[in-house]
Amino acid sequence: MITFNLLRCEARAGHRCQTGPRERCGDRNVFLAMLLVISITAHVERVGAQTFTTMYSFSPGLTNTDGGGPQCTLLLSGNILYGTAALGGSSGMGTVFKLKTDGSGFTTLHSFSWAPDLDPVNTDGINPMAGLTLYGNTLYGTAFSGGTGANGTVFSVTTNGDNFLTLYSFTRFTGFPINSDGAKLLAELVVAGNVIYSST
Repeated sequence: MITFNLLRCEARAGHRCQTGPRERCGDRNVFLAMLLVISITAHVERVGAQTFTTMYSFSPGLTNTDGGGPQCTLLLSGNILYGTAALGGSSGMGTVFKLKTDGSGFTTLHSFSWAPDLDPVNTDGINPMAGLTLYGNTLYGTAFSGGTGANGTVFSVTTNGDNFLTLYSFTRFTGFPINSDGAKLLAELVVAGNVIYSST
């Protein structure tokens, strides 16, 4: 606990104010005398041991069945966590996944298809880095790169992994880094009715 005690002394002509033995404020001047007393009392409370639990470890390798390098915030719905992994999956381009809050039931909902490094064109996007948005039983998300314009996609997939759809592919640069609609999404989506909002 920290306690601050403040003493202020104001003086007027011909007036003395005592702040302690043999101390006084000077005449015709106003002095602000502050006595700052800090009392620090340490209270050490015993805190019960905390348990850190690794819920899931992604498989090694550039390609795998579950993904790797997750960078997003997980989405919690009921006892299910949904997320994206920027790498790994069957083509090494990232995944969408879910698992239960006890770490069981890990399921890869989608593995993004392969795209070349220099011109990453594919149908669904690569390297999802943002989190997912749940609306009804459909997850909405973004891929940082890939798609038909190599600049990322907006996608949807149902919570059981069915019906993956590429909703939009951002267009190619006409001059770096210029295009008509944006590129390289890192933001999560906001879904309101039949409209999706985000930023690039």
